[in-house]
Amino acid sequence: VGMTRRETGYVSKKFIKNQFCAGKISAIGIRTNTFFTQPFFCRTLNFPLSICYYEYERYIEEELSMESIARKLDIEKKYSYADYLTWSDDERWELIDGVPYNMSPAPILDHQRISMELSRQIANYLIDKTCEVFATPVDVRFPKGKKKNDKEIFDVVQPDIIVVCDQDKVEDYRSCLGAPDIAIEILSPSTASKDCLKKRRLYEKNKVKQYWIVDPDEKEIYIYKLKNNDSYGTPEEYTKSDKIKVEGFEGLEIDLSLVFRKGIKENSGKI
Repeated sequence: VGMTRRETGYVSKKFIKNQFCAGKISAIGIRTNTFFTQPFFCRTLNFPLSICYYEYERYIEEELSMESIARKLDIEKKYSYADYLTWSDDERWELIDGVPYNMSPAPILDHQRISMELSRQIANYLIDKTCEVFATPVDVRFPKGKKKNDKEIFDVVQPDIIVVCDQDKVEDYRSCLGAPDIAIEILSPSTASKDCLKKRRLYEKNKVKQYWIVDPDEKEIYIYKLKNNDSYGTPEEYTKSDKIKVEGFEGLEIDLSLVFRKGIKENSGKI
């Protein structure tokens, strides 16, 4: 790249992650201790290019570890939902454009607490309504056009939470076929880049009306909404003191002080 450490400066992983998931950085490159594993590619809306040059060793190790699991399969092959159904239930997988991604290991407890509380608040609101909320593991299949055969579907993901209002999309009782109204992903170290970039593009392409990215570390939520031009704009940002009035669901208000509350032991000082 032709820049030295002194010329570029280095910023924190936390800063980069926040800017990336907030849509202020559209792509990132990774630097290890001794070499660039890929060229830096960084576009920012509000910052100079040099702000994206940073150390991120642990992140690339996690990404490569996840990919190496997937590469036990034939990396030259484009896998379909039909292939996916033959794989072991002991591992959770996703397919994006036919490329398999292993989702192991299981989410940590904070991840589960957030998922349960978000699901609870949404489910309470949806009582006696036609929309439904589902928590992972649940497959979302994105067919291309009218190609709904399992062998012709190459995008299958498992969002942490989905809200589906069109009952035709869940009529086969296997999974959701087509775009949910809301998809929610809770970040973890091994999936953050996929959730913030690849899945965001996938959900945008398939016209998911709202895509929520939940950051447990920073206790923030970014909400992408589909605009009239069928693309996501700059996400709305919410912190743990906010209440989210959910667009399209009159009267649904998500209390983030409950979503991001501390564990029982931390709150009470007792085990």
